[in-house]
Amino acid sequence: MSSETDDFLASAASVGELGDRAELRMRIAEADALYRIADAIARSRTLDDLLDEAIDMLLTTTGADRASVLLADDAGVMRYRAWRGVSDAYRAATEGHSPWAPDASDPQPVLVEQLADAGFDPALEEAVRAEGIGALAFVPLVHGSRLVGKFMLYHDRPHEWRPEELLLSRTIANHLASATVRTQAQEALRVSSDQLLTIMRTVDEGIVVQAPAGGLVYANDAAARLVGFGSAEDFLSASREEVLAQFEILDEERRPLEPDQLPGRVALRGETSERTLCYRVLATGEERWSFVRANPVYDASGEPVLSVSVIRDITAPMAAEQRLRFLARAGDLLGESLDYEKTLAAIAEMAVPTLAGQVVIDLLEDDGSIRCVGAAHVDPSRRDFVRELRLRYPPTAHDHPVQTAIRTGEPVYLTDVQAHVDEMSQDTEHAQAIRELANTSGIVVPLIARGRTLGTIQLGTIAPQPRFDAADVELAVELARRASLALDNARLYRAAQERAHAAEALEFVDDGVFLLDRAGIVRLWNPAAAAAFRVKAAKAIGRPVSELIRDWKTLQDRIPLATTQTGGSRRPQTVPVDVQGEERWLSISAVRFPGGTVYAFRDLTEERAVEQLKSDFVATVSHELRTPLAAIYGAALTLQREDIRLEESQRNGLLSIVASESDRLARIVNDILWASRLDSGQMRIAIESCNGAKLARQVIEALRSHVPETVELSVELEDDLPPVAADPDKLRQVLTNLIDNAIKYSPDGGRVVVDAARAGNAIRFRIEDEGLGVPPAEQDRIFEKFFRLDPNLALGVGGTGLGLYICRELVHRMHGRIWVVSDGRRGSTFFVELPAA
Repeated sequence: MSSETDDFLASAASVGELGDRAELRMRIAEADALYRIADAIARSRTLDDLLDEAIDMLLTTTGADRASVLLADDAGVMRYRAWRGVSDAYRAATEGHSPWAPDASDPQPVLVEQLADAGFDPALEEAVRAEGIGALAFVPLVHGSRLVGKFMLYHDRPHEWRPEELLLSRTIANHLASATVRTQAQEALRVSSDQLLTIMRTVDEGIVVQAPAGGLVYANDAAARLVGFGSAEDFLSASREEVLAQFEILDEERRPLEPDQLPGRVALRGETSERTLCYRVLATGEERWSFVRANPVYDASGEPVLSVSVIRDITAPMAAEQRLRFLARAGDLLGESLDYEKTLAAIAEMAVPTLAGQVVIDLLEDDGSIRCVGAAHVDPSRRDFVRELRLRYPPTAHDHPVQTAIRTGEPVYLTDVQAHVDEMSQDTEHAQAIRELANTSGIVVPLIARGRTLGTIQLGTIAPQPRFDAADVELAVELARRASLALDNARLYRAAQERAHAAEALEFVDDGVFLLDRAGIVRLWNPAAAAAFRVKAAKAIGRPVSELIRDWKTLQDRIPLATTQTGGSRRPQTVPVDVQGEERWLSISAVRFPGGTVYAFRDLTEERAVEQLKSDFVATVSHELRTPLAAIYGAALTLQREDIRLEESQRNGLLSIVASESDRLARIVNDILWASRLDSGQMRIAIESCNGAKLARQVIEALRSHVPETVELSVELEDDLPPVAADPDKLRQVLTNLIDNAIKYSPDGGRVVVDAARAGNAIRFRIEDEGLGVPPAEQDRIFEKFFRLDPNLALGVGGTGLGLYICRELVHRMHGRIWVVSDGRRGSTFFVELPAA
């Protein structure tokens, strides 16, 4: 029982001694009200339930005609949360009014016995009078010296507020303030916990928490999938023996690994551990790779009581690495000799089983016939059978995948080879032989150089190899490109020898070619070389190459030379070259013959830029995701610790971190999902007539809570703005991205203005800021995917580089246009113009 309740009972006893039974009954009722409010606090599961019951008790115990409870929002503005007997118009007119400042340290109740003496401003007094209120009381809800809200008592006629009423009201206010803060904190914790669990369920990394006895305390769905279970529940319900019996665990060198050497078990011994593991599924022979990092969790005495393992599936990266190693070895092989038929046969052997279970390489003869130059099979005893079958049944049918690839110049991908046996076979015996080879999926890629088809490479999978996917098709295309280049270079060199430097043949080569004599003087400079180095052939021929190509000596040393006598290594080397102040990346190879050296190269500048862009995006997204995840994880762990007592302000701060960082994480993931849906063509646009001004206001109100204090967000919308023809959700996303971008690129503060107005037969939205500005040279690129003005975070502005790309794509799909105006020094103005409905 509280001290306030004791005061009431003592006072009631004193009154009873005086014989005032009516007063005694009143005091007992008041004490009963305190018991009831305490019971309500204990029973209420939500804040709204608590406030509703508090309103009823206030009316019962105080005798007031009406009552309401208002709570301060994040900005300190009083908002109605529960009420009885007050109209919508009254609440709208008085919401936000408070007799105390938001930071008042010791607010006291304000009692108004009659309206005429209140001293309200005219508008507030008119609203109170129109509601028929004669007297009212403002009672603050204070918790830990912080003003969290107020409750209001109203009488329809003038009323003298008795000290007993005031004491009861303040006592109830104290209980209600504490319960309100506690309930809000519990609700915020529940929401943040749900968000954290949702995030843990959706992240790609597996997370496992293990106890010293070996049992699992927690596992998310990603971890379950990585070890072959359908869900986290199935994984957690299985015994340790059942889990380990499903696969063989190997280290990076594919050597068996004991369970006690796993990172999770090592962490339980108090050591942080990380390593790359291979999981070989015993039932299918499939191999999956994971990178596992485990950290110990200590109790108060410093003993490890749990281990937390983060498991990242790297099967795809490992496969990609193997593909890159294969391509590197294939490139070496292609550059070692001018005998391309022997080289192609060696590549077919090398590709099995790393790339496929069966490989066949054919060359197209001048008369249109097909000749097999390489064949390999995962079963060595079947290699000759594959070659003999090809010789007996060359792929001449019009619908054969080889003929399709030759005819179209595009790769052919067969998800199920057995479904195409009839169109590939020439008779029953041939069909039976194809089925015996047991290919499950297949890829046929043409060998094309300078627009001419030279042959094909065919690859097939054989169980238990996994079927080919899109990455395998890309790899096959790249292999064919390199083989085509090597094949074409070899044929060109042979032709050059036979024709005694017949330069006419090189006029039509897309790759750059130039020939130097023994003294380093240019004797041949084809059009592609002239275009690449920006020097015409007439000015190049007869001059030392060192005068045409900057730092030629350094560049020459990096290019291995092949010779016609030894057929040594001539692997193309990709190097940077300074061309009149511009860096270009050239894949260049060289062959030395008695009269000099021939250099052939291909400009890979654009391809390298694309790869760099992808790499930068992966690094950026990794950084952007890691930061909020670390903050959420750290805050959640701190909130769960029982060995540290947190103050309310500390707990609220941690909860605020979880909420804000979860929102940031959701926005990053949403940007990636939007971009993915746009790229894949899965984004549906439903254009309708909608209120553009209303949508703009909704977006601004949603963003106000995220706006820094240094940024002023204002709206200047034209009156009677006609409706706009757009998809409301997509237009809302565009405005959200642009306004958020304006705020983000105003790190020093300033004004952000949003308006919309008619522009002929269109509605034009304008978002103007006073931030960093967009340099004129970058204004055409900022709408490209992954492009960011601050890629190195020198200005502290993060992001994935997808926001403006999403805006551009959505606006174009709604038949509109988007552009930016900026002098590049201060401030930017983005315009979005969409048709009027």
